[in-house]
Amino acid sequence: MEPSHESWKTMLEPQNYTVKLWTDNDVLKFIKSKYAWLLPTYMGYPHNIQRADIARLLVVQTEGGIYADLDVWA
Repeated sequence: MEPSHESWKTMLEPQNYTVKLWTDNDVLKFIKSKYAWLLPTYMGYPHNIQRADIARLLVVQTEGGIYADLDVWA
């Protein structure tokens, strides 16, 4: 677990937030289940950062909440 992820958990879980670290596999399952029509485009991106860019938007749009990169500390 990344130390920055732990800092978010420490700060937000006492306030009843759920802190989730999304893996590439989690995102792939999520897109397959919620945005199957977008899967060919998602998989067609040549760079991981392109997939990460669209993934964060889709997750926040669907799940709500706060997004932070792993290099951002709470």
